[in-house]
Amino acid sequence: MADENLLTSFHPVFLEALSVHEALRKLGFASAQIYMHRNPAPRFDVVVVLKHRGKQLVTTAGVYSGDDWQEQWTKLVHLFNGNQIKESDFWDVYEKSWVNEHRIEFLTAMEMKGISPPLGSV
Repeated sequence: MADENLLTSFHPVFLEALSVHEALRKLGFASAQIYMHRNPAPRFDVVVVLKHRGKQLVTTAGVYSGDDWQEQWTKLVHLFNGNQIKESDFWDVYEKSWVNEHRIEFLTAMEMKGISPPLGSV
């Protein structure tokens, strides 16, 4: 594990997307149910999509117009899953994320979509 904070090299939209992804994982949803997608021009919204039991929740992480968005996301996920990012660095990012600061609204949106966290996860 490196001493430097590798997260500083990523655009904030990817850090928010990772925070949303991990919030959903902590709620008990499987990675296979969670997708990252970028909408086409002119908006270029980067969204995290949860698909669960025929329903979906779409959370916008921000806007990123770079053509390398898939490469950036893949690189970040590989670093995160490979434990190359210090846990404390991730939690620093997560604490400042929209999904953490607005967790009640996030859970309410999930409930309004008819999505409940898997049993025993909360």
